[in-house]
Amino acid sequence: MSTSKNTNRSRMLQLGDYVMSAKFSALPPEVVWRAKMITLDNIGCAMLGSTLPGAAAILQSVDVLGSSNDATIALSSPRSASVFSAAVVNSTYIGNTDLTEGVSRGVVHPGGVMVPAALAEAERLHSNGRDYLLALVIGYDVLVRMGWALAHEAGSPLSEVKPKSMERGWFGPALFGPFGSATTTAILNKMDVNAYEQAMGICGNLLPTALIAGFKQGAEVKG
Repeated sequence: MSTSKNTNRSRMLQLGDYVMSAKFSALPPEVVWRAKMITLDNIGCAMLGSTLPGAAAILQSVDVLGSSNDATIALSSPRSASVFSAAVVNSTYIGNTDLTEGVSRGVVHPGGVMVPAALAEAERLHSNGRDYLLALVIGYDVLVRMGWALAHEAGSPLSEVKPKSMERGWFGPALFGPFGSATTTAILNKMDVNAYEQAMGICGNLLPTALIAGFKQGAEVKG
């Protein structure tokens, strides 16, 4: 294995140690409160999105992605589906409203990606509220830091970012979102560090998704 690969793996394992050793008790109260508000905000967006034009077509994806009773879909019939289906449908509902929050420093819209995935997996696992909030917070942390790292130029002020990925035609939530969702679901499933490293590697191999692809396909909403 080359020196660069060794270095990259060492950094990934370092990240894994941070993620998998995180404790709810270490979260500041204001961060926990904010995570709750973000959850409620995105649930509201999903509920609204389920009533907007195109919602019926979005829901049809359940037939392809998998139907079961693992997780809840906002204001729709059927009201439940597989974790993957529920996360995709709810995320697309949220994107349908264009009302979810954005983090300019990371050039991402984390809530529309993170909250549906975290809620669906937590529901399947019957996780408690603390486990859910911890997973969401750490997932946000990883996602925003990754977005910031790719938009920040070394030597420039820490608050200064340039949306270089967007300028090159890459859609931020699709580009970075899977890393945040993988982090969240890894915490909920209490994975070990090596399994987390593999999950992040899979995300890296399947990305990115270009904005132009959606335009060529005639996509009506972002998801």
